[in-house]
Amino acid sequence: MKPAPIVIMAYKRVDYLRQTLEAIEKNSLANQSDLIVYSDGPKYPENSTDVANIKLLRELVLSKQWCKNVKLVISDTNKGLNNAFFDGITEVMNTYGKAIVLEEDILVSPNFLEFMNDALNMYENEKNVFHISGCLFKIKTTDLPPSFFLSVANTWGWATWKDRWDKLIRDPAEIMDEIIKKNAYNRLTLDNAEPDYWHQLKANVDGKMDTWDIKWFASIVVNNGLILYSNSNMVENIGFDGSGTHFKNGSMGLDTKINLRKIKLVKQNVEENKTAKKELIRFFKNNKAGIFQRIREKLFLIFTGKLPQN
Repeated sequence: MKPAPIVIMAYKRVDYLRQTLEAIEKNSLANQSDLIVYSDGPKYPENSTDVANIKLLRELVLSKQWCKNVKLVISDTNKGLNNAFFDGITEVMNTYGKAIVLEEDILVSPNFLEFMNDALNMYENEKNVFHISGCLFKIKTTDLPPSFFLSVANTWGWATWKDRWDKLIRDPAEIMDEIIKKNAYNRLTLDNAEPDYWHQLKANVDGKMDTWDIKWFASIVVNNGLILYSNSNMVENIGFDGSGTHFKNGSMGLDTKINLRKIKLVKQNVEENKTAKKELIRFFKNNKAGIFQRIREKLFLIFTGKLPQN
């Protein structure tokens, strides 16, 4: 079976993307996979540095045969993270029926593509499996099987299928209404261990934020979907590497390190793993800064190079 295409959403961080592409290239399935990079246009066309970096980024994508086929999709205008993600992923889903999704600052292990494709094939007909995650929260895995299900999504290196993606609700107000109607607040917030998921959704409703990932995760929640995880973390987010003026390495407990251990995927019962859920609740309660605050800081860092002032 042909591997799923790899989709990368990129903006202007050339050095980050170079590392991401080099990591993908080391995967055994890279030479069988299609790579599609969506390059957003400059938010401020008058900023010559941004324009130059975007040009360099596009040249980098086309400079080497990173995968079997490499396609660069260019936007002359700035769509922003939200629209760029939704439009790009939907386009790929309509063509391929499935996709593996990355951002320009996500490194992957040499086993990442194999796990993602094995999982996509194994659970394709299990319609309540909505999302395959390559990134594992920093939880204790001693008592967990090689792979397991949770109800909380992580979007640093993930995959899904078209029929699940089609259930995405882009209107945050509609999602919030559905969560209230279905009494799904506890599911969204992991029994209130991470209320900032709700806060971020509300910020989208209020027009204070426009973030694609909370809408996707919340859409999974209202459809009672589950997320497959490996107990071996396969990604590293280098967006937290201290390159910003005020962002410290691994800020707020979100640093991730790649585990090179290969996971043999064995089909699991499609139900949330109670031990993993307990460990994840402990993780969120011990991690004082909420996801809403962390995402807000990362977005400001990307676009301004500094952290927001409260």
